[in-house]
Amino acid sequence: GIKEGGRTGLVAVVVSACFGLALFLAPILQAVPSVATAPVLVLVGAMMMGEAGHIDWTRMATAVPAFLCMVIQPFTFSIANGIYAGLLFTLILFFTTGDFLIYIRGAMARDQADAVQAVAAPTAAGLHAPLLPGRDAEVGGGLPGTSPLSTASHASHFQRQSLSATTAQATNIVR
Repeated sequence: GIKEGGRTGLVAVVVSACFGLALFLAPILQAVPSVATAPVLVLVGAMMMGEAGHIDWTRMATAVPAFLCMVIQPFTFSIANGIYAGLLFTLILFFTTGDFLIYIRGAMARDQADAVQAVAAPTAAGLHAPLLPGRDAEVGGGLPGTSPLSTASHASHFQRQSLSATTAQATNIVR
């Protein structure tokens, strides 16, 4: 891969060709006893443990699932079981530590901003003001309130109004 110095798509083609050839050699490789492959597996495990230094061990929500993955995989002889345990404890810690409240507060803040925008930019019959003031108004245009385009237009209009009001207040204070 790129980490080992491969820079072009040719690397992927060569690696896939080698894996394709390995499929034909699989019956021969099955004859090799597992005792012969054990040292290689130990070295791969040691290299993987080097990556454990990059884990943020100071955060419980990160450290506990990572530790469980590392412990459960070798004891159950299953990578999947270690991943399942890590995911399960990630979810448990996500809800028990209150981290999920961040997302709820974010959604509530968006709802409050939408309510402020609706009050600041009232519309007639549920239609937003036209996007192009001259042309759309002449033909009675206007987009429904749920249109992302009209919402974005009114949001920027509201921001310009509040910015000009803030500037006017600051100017009055300076005078």
